Amino acid sequence: MGLMAFLILSSAPDTGLAMKPIDCAPAALCTTNVGSPGRRVESWLESTLLRQARGKWRIVTPAKFIDLLKQSGYSDKQVREQCQDDSCVAQLIGALDLDYLVSTELMALGDNRFELTVRLWASEESLATESVLAEGLEQLKPRLRGLTSSLLEPLEARRRAAPAPQPKPLPKFRIEASSVLVEKGGRRHGTERLGDKDPRTAWCEGAPGPGTGSTLTLRFAQPTRLGGIQTRNGYAKSDRLWAANGRVGAWSIRSDQGGQGTLRPQAAKGDMETLKLKSPLPGSVFTFTVSEGIKGTRYPDLCVSELHPLP
Repeated sequence: MGLMAFLILSSAPDTGLAMKPIDCAPAALCTTNVGSPGRRVESWLESTLLRQARGKWRIVTPAKFIDLLKQSGYSDKQVREQCQDDSCVAQLIGALDLDYLVSTELMALGDNRFELTVRLWASEESLATESVLAEGLEQLKPRLRGLTSSLLEPLEARRRAAPAPQPKPLPKFRIEASSVLVEKGGRRHGTERLGDKDPRTAWCEGAPGPGTGSTLTLRFAQPTRLGGIQTRNGYAKSDRLWAANGRVGAWSIRSDQGGQGTLRPQAAKGDMETLKLKSPLPGSVFTFTVSEGIKGTRYPDLCVSELHPLP
């Protein structure tokens, strides 16, 4: 039997589908001529998988697949002979550290009729099998999308059920402020209070005016991606102090790589809230500028009790 194999590589950074060069029954269907029946089916199937794999899996071409096997110690003859029967499944999965294998068999039945059968394997266990009969080779092409969609449904189900990948933790960072409020008695409301997880403390800016234009600059030890912040806006020590002091109406954020974003705190009376950017900003240095300030009822100072960057 002639087989074409697609290998789903567990070692790839994102799961990949690798195509083994097509084999046919009879073998004459798969000459090296790009216009031969087998090569045409191979090309159609590759295009179909490329469309279905977009954003989900990575496609490895037949030539690349041959290179993979050769790198694993297979000779040219062994590469061509792999997957001539079901017993090769365990060999390939073991040799290339695979999760799944999709094998495809193209057979000429006579009178210009063809049968295409595809199987999805996990180790030596077949997870799914789909077949299609066609009167003429061209009749196979429009049916490949439905055929491969049905075959790959077990993988789609597992992908949907898998937990969302956790973002990479942010590297170490420090926070610098454009100004800090120091009271007459020497009490300092510095940036260290933004990360102490104590709602009774706060960073307060110390510049004249309501705080609009004040900045906090986050400097990371290495490049990262900023996805948002967790923050407790205002001076949250008490309802009285929260109302008496100013707070942020909107942050304008700019990274040292040119990215920009805006965050608007919504929580009332100093509750903790999570604010996410529309898309993460890459960079090492992120400047938060108070683009809109909300005046307090008594004091001109603008305060923030907590601010924690999120990936």
